[in-house]
Amino acid sequence: LDLAEAGAERFRRASAQGHGDEDMAATYFASFDE
Repeated sequence: LDLAEAGAERFRRASAQGHGDEDMAATYFASFDE
């Protein structure tokens, strides 16, 4: 994946996990398994 695609996917996962309102912190939470 290119960098932009990977970042967008991480934001999608973060939003799906309920962290969509946490800006860049959301990507930190999305890096872990549920």
